[in-house]
Amino acid sequence: MKHAKRSKHRSPAPLQSVSRSHLAIAALLVITLACIAFVVYSVGIRRNPSDLLRLDPSEVNLSPVAGPQVSELETQRIEMTKALAGAKSATLPDADPNSLVDSARSFMRAGDVLAARRQYSRALEIAGPNPALYEAVGKCNAMLGQFDAALRAFRETMRLAPTSAGGYIGAARALKWIGHTKEMVNVQTHSESMVGANDIEGRLLLAQEYDRNSEVDRALRITQSVHTAAPSNSGAAIALASLLIKVQRGKEAIGLMRSVVTAEPSNASAHKLLATLLRSPKLPEADSAQVEHHYLRALELDPADSDTCVRLGTFYLEGRRGREAAIMLGLALAGDPGNGSARLLLSSAYEQIGDAAAAKAARAQAKRILDIGRQEAALLAQRDRSGRDPAKRLALAAHYQKAGRERSALVELQAAHTLAPSKVTAEPLRRALAAAGGNFPAGASK
Repeated sequence: MKHAKRSKHRSPAPLQSVSRSHLAIAALLVITLACIAFVVYSVGIRRNPSDLLRLDPSEVNLSPVAGPQVSELETQRIEMTKALAGAKSATLPDADPNSLVDSARSFMRAGDVLAARRQYSRALEIAGPNPALYEAVGKCNAMLGQFDAALRAFRETMRLAPTSAGGYIGAARALKWIGHTKEMVNVQTHSESMVGANDIEGRLLLAQEYDRNSEVDRALRITQSVHTAAPSNSGAAIALASLLIKVQRGKEAIGLMRSVVTAEPSNASAHKLLATLLRSPKLPEADSAQVEHHYLRALELDPADSDTCVRLGTFYLEGRRGREAAIMLGLALAGDPGNGSARLLLSSAYEQIGDAAAAKAARAQAKRILDIGRQEAALLAQRDRSGRDPAKRLALAAHYQKAGRERSALVELQAAHTLAPSKVTAEPLRRALAAAGGNFPAGASK
């Protein structure tokens, strides 16, 4: 895959002076930030962690974007799936369903849904009725716009594993895409009575699906019942707190998160959510020192979480601490360079520290990335309204190809081919798969 050519960019000049208040803040932060040395290491800044707050923002890798960027994770996925060949599937022993499943997962990581579906189907033929395999086949069919076939597979999952959430969730989604809303509601209601109270993960998945469909009240009801049944389960408590925020019950959410971080001081998600809750100026519990403490603790526990860096950077911006904000946002962008919102925040940080040129450059970069994101959102909305329209799939595939997201483009091209084989022949699929880092497997277009 070809990477966008980076334009030349003059690094902003180092700060000429730092106020005494900033120096005092920096001294306090150095002690805490020493615990998150891996943050620095993981983004390629080879410094002693005690140097972090003395690091000039210009030294963080914030190179401008000449065109659409591909996230580091996407790049790694493509590199890891190079040479993912049909030869691999051809040499797999037919009597080994586990090897077929491993192969299917590799194809999915490469964006080759057609080949993954074939491997899952072969495993199903050999292993016999298996709810997990039917669910995997159903997900492949859904991604390809084959909603009727997806529904049949998910119904088999429901039949074979009637107390498992996965089949119900998949079937409800397929019915929604097909347009059978009444039947979708029936499946959802039935799932609540079938997925047992002891299945914490399953019931939380049902709640997440309601939340995904903007049915917050139903999601909250299920999540509250899960938390009542398992009050010591941190996942249930975090899920409940997240929903309580949406219904303006922040004080209850704060109490929940305080309990979780007390019981599990190494729970990064709980520290991050508590810090976010404590940032609310409407709550009497708001405490800037505690906000900073919990964000820094979350970063210490999970240094690769760029979202926490963005949240802490935003907190520093709100406190007019532009220098610290620029550093945190720089760390976030080092892990997620395609984050347009973080780049826009970075421009504000540069304005606070008086670097107008760097602020202007960051704003321009943010605008390009955010424009691409808005285009994608519009195309996704069109596709989701007409999931079986190959033209909508092709339009989204073209957008992804232009943005350098070859894996995502391949999925949409394969869906368009499955829906209308005459519109997307094997050759475009072959080129798309090669661009995504794999070889075109024999029979993958079938």
